[in-house]
Amino acid sequence: MKTLNEFLLVISPSQTIMDYVSFLKQELKRILGHDYPSLFSTAHITLFPYEEYHTESFLYQVENEVSKQTPFYVHVRDFSFFKHGSNRTIHMNIERKSPICDLAEPWTRKIITPH
Repeated sequence: MKTLNEFLLVISPSQTIMDYVSFLKQELKRILGHDYPSLFSTAHITLFPYEEYHTESFLYQVENEVSKQTPFYVHVRDFSFFKHGSNRTIHMNIERKSPICDLAEPWTRKIITPH
């Protein structure tokens, strides 16, 4: 029986950005006065979730496409949140979404909201 694997494809920012996001999360904890579920999650930019039986072949395809991508800068401004059920996800807004959307589009064939 084959196992269906579930993944989340993300872009990992530099360590400097990860450290800054961790600092902001600690500040939010201080302001809220309590912990919250994603306090210690790693900073990332979500591209898309996917499910795959043949994980390695899909990852090789993604690696091949991503290797063709030229470097780009990501600029963030302000905070926002997504509602999903009774939960909320606080995120930073990405100003120029096109290079990130261009990475995800061949795989998702739908519009994403990078955050």
